[in-house]
Amino acid sequence: MYAGRTRFVRVSRRAVRDALAVALGAWLVALIVISALRVGDHTPPVSDFASTPDLILDGHLWTLLTSAMPVGRWPFAEIAGMVAAIYGVWRVAGMGAVWIAGLAAHIGSTLVVYAGIGVLWLFDHGTVSDQVDRLDYGISAIWLGELGFLTAALWARNRRAAAGVGVASLAVSIGLLPVAGEMATAEHVLAFVIGAALPMTVMS
Repeated sequence: MYAGRTRFVRVSRRAVRDALAVALGAWLVALIVISALRVGDHTPPVSDFASTPDLILDGHLWTLLTSAMPVGRWPFAEIAGMVAAIYGVWRVAGMGAVWIAGLAAHIGSTLVVYAGIGVLWLFDHGTVSDQVDRLDYGISAIWLGELGFLTAALWARNRRAAAGVGVASLAVSIGLLPVAGEMATAEHVLAFVIGAALPMTVMS
């Protein structure tokens, strides 16, 4: 009885891992297709996918997920970098960790930044008037979340490699402030922090 139950659990876990891997592959294919289409005539428009603080306040919560479909200014370079980070997390902690790190970083960083914008709006509309309806999209928060997770997960094994990944990730995020803007940069840093905080939970 116990052996049969153990075998069932193993099969179930394998099925979940396989399903997560297939879903990840489908999402990556969708990213590539959308990026290739947008290179030509910028169709479909990012407004079909993006989130904004206003949209979330109006209850359009699904945009927290759809905003991870179009990619930013350098789509294929970003996709390649993110795939490398995902591969690292998968090798260190498994497919489940890949999904947890990516979703937690993408959604968590967005909600925290939007909440901050909401608080500032209450005190001084002018300080964030250009942010409340600004289109927010891309995979950079997922990428940074995976890198944050990888940094923390590698710390006990190879501190030099972990420090290199962490410092480089944060340096690039902050360095791109003039291009990405304040809201996106805040999301990037938060995404990295969220990712870095997860291994003690996921890998315990």
